[in-house]
Amino acid sequence: MDDPVPSDSGSQWFLPCELLNTAHSLEQQVTCQLKQSPGMRFRDLSVHRLPDGVCLTGVVELDDDAADVCDIARRVRGVDRVVNRLISYGTIKIDQ
Repeated sequence: MDDPVPSDSGSQWFLPCELLNTAHSLEQQVTCQLKQSPGMRFRDLSVHRLPDGVCLTGVVELDDDAADVCDIARRVRGVDRVVNRLISYGTIKIDQ
């Protein structure tokens, strides 16, 4: 059988965050929103669904002018609560 996409194909494409539609789309949308936010660099970011929101784990480096991580996650429909368990380097705004 011929593979329609050769393994040596270097091209990649990405859907906009709002078009992600899979079994884990909420987690993917939050991940996408966070990784696209200026002033934030993530390592080992994991987003886990909770009954009314998400839990964030991993490591983030934040610039002084970076937006609040929890506020960004709440922009995604279905996320009302954010449990922030990120380890941060740099300045972080704590959401209580």
